[in-house]
Amino acid sequence: MDRHDAAYVHVLLFECPECGNPLSAHRVVHDGNLEQVDGASFDLVCECTWKGARPGIRARKHWVENWR
Repeated sequence: MDRHDAAYVHVLLFECPECGNPLSAHRVVHDGNLEQVDGASFDLVCECTWKGARPGIRARKHWVENWR
């Protein structure tokens, strides 16, 4: 997606299941609908060497910012 066309950035904060460190992810989309991003999968990597995918709904925090 061209970042100039996007209207919102969804920021998600996950917790590493191995060590508890915070892991962040983001997705730029055309609308602020939380459900669309909650259903998406995010590939996460922690400094403790854990790697895995988590659905957005498993994030501890999820917020949306205008992004033009």
